[in-house]
Amino acid sequence: MTDIVAAARAEAARLGHDYIGSEHLFLALLESGDPSLGTILTSFNLDPAVVRERVERRAPKGRGAPSRKAMPRCGPGPSGRSKRPGRMGTCFTPCCAMAKARQQ
Repeated sequence: MTDIVAAARAEAARLGHDYIGSEHLFLALLESGDPSLGTILTSFNLDPAVVRERVERRAPKGRGAPSRKAMPRCGPGPSGRSKRPGRMGTCFTPCCAMAKARQQ
């Protein structure tokens, strides 16, 4: 676990960020070559290199954590319904980057 956090810190620095977010943790997991993650990506017909490129492209640029407005959440709200119905692939979260990669 410590290695993943250290790798996430390195990913954040590489992208010019002064925080560690879910995108950095996800990129660190991709880089780790974890066979479980590879199995999951393969089951969705996703190429790790394409997913990495999409996450990096959609990550906010520059320093500092983005505001909540800049990073909408796509998960279900308190009612169990999606906060952004029909909008998967439209925000900065790793789930959306993977959904976007799969659509293309």
